[in-house]
Amino acid sequence: MKRMTTALARTPSIIATDVTAVLVTYGSRAHLSSRVIRRLADMGLAEIVLVNNGSETSMGDVYQALADALPTLTVLTLDRNLGSAQGFAAGINHFLSESVTAYVWILDDDNLPTIRALEALSAAVTELRDAGECDDPVLHCNRSSVRAADAQALATGEPKTLKKNEFMSFSVRNWLSAKCGLRKKSGNRSLRHVEIHRGSYGGLLVSRQNILANGLPCPGFVLYADDTEYTYRFYKNGIRQFLVAEATVEDLEPTFVAGADYFNLDMVDAKVYFSIRNHVYLSQDLRTSALLYEANKTWLLVLLSFRAIRGLCTRPKFVIRRYGLILSAIKDGESKNLAVSSLQQFDHWNSSRGYD
Repeated sequence: MKRMTTALARTPSIIATDVTAVLVTYGSRAHLSSRVIRRLADMGLAEIVLVNNGSETSMGDVYQALADALPTLTVLTLDRNLGSAQGFAAGINHFLSESVTAYVWILDDDNLPTIRALEALSAAVTELRDAGECDDPVLHCNRSSVRAADAQALATGEPKTLKKNEFMSFSVRNWLSAKCGLRKKSGNRSLRHVEIHRGSYGGLLVSRQNILANGLPCPGFVLYADDTEYTYRFYKNGIRQFLVAEATVEDLEPTFVAGADYFNLDMVDAKVYFSIRNHVYLSQDLRTSALLYEANKTWLLVLLSFRAIRGLCTRPKFVIRRYGLILSAIKDGESKNLAVSSLQQFDHWNSSRGYD
């Protein structure tokens, strides 16, 4: 696969007035989303769509004041938090039905792009077209500061992808290699952009044509890994994607990482359940060896069990209940059961930590 290493071209393929930005917020996060909105306004985008995904009531006045001050800002208010999948679907659908721009730029409410990030994305499109590499790529911004996979891809030229027979992106082989210090070196190629197979919502630039071909995020995922499913769908549909090094996005808040301590009291049930179920769901189409898959699954469950044992002495009821939730999420993911994503259940988890 050809890698692009020449200097970024200067001819703009994408201009700010042909781009609609979509971001989703919730809770009490106006201090984050307002910074992102003002940065996007400074960049001169045609429209900024903020999906108010069940934010606290007091946030409505803040967003209305922003909309009054910024004529390019449109606020879509949902009556409750529907999860990231439906939140972004609402924003993307607005882009398709109400906007006349050719591109949508999807961002989380704490993704602050550098002032020249869009220029870097445009230059990458020009370079890819001039080289005959791809006429209409899907582009991803660089979030190396919080996503090691971005840095790894740009340093090695190896695409971010979903791998066969892994369980929730875990494999015994990689785990043992890391423990023994045998993990492959990260490389030092410093590529300007590299082809990838999946990514996140944060900093995703897509043409109208590619959105129409790919559809909307899957509502059944609710939250977590819904962006992985959505971007991997581009790959499965034959739509090429590239991670652009110079299109940098700063994360204003730490990013939740799947595989974090699932027995942490501060981690609500919704995060645990949907993160596990959705990642397991995505693993099912990549199972080519029952032996390897079950080995990776068993090993990870053993590691999780050790974490659970450490908490049994201090909070046994919580640990037992949480371990049961983990097993339930795995079962639903392996059976591809998205029915548990009912909004009633999500609402319960979203408003209560459910501690015993």
